[in-house]
Amino acid sequence: MARQRLTDLLDKNAPSTLEKPAERKNTEGHKRGRDSLVNAFNTSTQSIKEVEPNECYVFEYNDREFNLLTQSDVQDLIDSFVDPAIGQLQPAIARKAPAGSSYKYEIIAGSRRLKASQWVVGNTSIKFKLKVVLHNFTEVEALRAMREENDYEKPSPYERAFATKRQIINIFDDNLSKYCSAMNEKTSTVHDLLAFTQIPADLFEAYASKKDIPINHPVKIRTELGKHEDNPAFQISMIQAAKDLSKSEKQMSSADVLRQLLNAANEAIVKTKPKKATSIFLQVADDKKGIEVIKSKSGITTIRLNKACNANKAAAKKALEGFIEKHFEA
Repeated sequence: MARQRLTDLLDKNAPSTLEKPAERKNTEGHKRGRDSLVNAFNTSTQSIKEVEPNECYVFEYNDREFNLLTQSDVQDLIDSFVDPAIGQLQPAIARKAPAGSSYKYEIIAGSRRLKASQWVVGNTSIKFKLKVVLHNFTEVEALRAMREENDYEKPSPYERAFATKRQIINIFDDNLSKYCSAMNEKTSTVHDLLAFTQIPADLFEAYASKKDIPINHPVKIRTELGKHEDNPAFQISMIQAAKDLSKSEKQMSSADVLRQLLNAANEAIVKTKPKKATSIFLQVADDKKGIEVIKSKSGITTIRLNKACNANKAAAKKALEGFIEKHFEA
């Protein structure tokens, strides 16, 4: 069964489907995540503030795509939030929303916590408030804080690719080198990641989940599209194959999806590939190469008469008539 988006579940009138919270422990992974933020941004010296979840929105340049989060993606946090013995183990990192905004706070790190808190408020009677620590971050500092947090549970390559593109354009003046230097990223790694943003968006519909697309798939597709950029049939056929796969009810692995997309495109190349030019000779009297018949790649036939035809008009005419008769029979 397809997973429901959390935004589809925020109807307060809908019956709750909340299951009994599972036991959740304060794991070593959570401790490392909290400690890294404490060390990087000195959150231990900041006061924790409790805010209404609906007063918050997610940092515009967050690597994680908020609208792609589903209930199952944040179920572990929901289980914790509704359990009085556990609650919210780690505050979100936020800054005040800019003047004129309809929100009060911008969540820099903690989009999953925000999504889970919105679910709890929208689907239970618990008056839950989200714990946040406020910082006066610059855009670059906000990016670093967000990355530090996301190292605990990384967003998908698909999500990060489009976020990275926005970050490079809007924060780093569309300068890849400036971005890589500020964020300590390898240019080659970012170049591969950006392949997601450089291929037709229709192709992603072939996959069961955009968040499960391996990074090497768009890299491979980008390379193949580049090789065949002079033949529109290659891309057109790949997009059509993606649309067909999106309608199929058959469960297919990511590897099989890529294979089918490339196979469809390559088959189109074979069908549309121009034929090689061909050349034959017709004998005129004793001259075996009296007439040359050339058929171009596009199918145009050209007839060239050599000097022997001038002295043997009857023979030349007979050779041409024989050729034309066979040509139209074919």
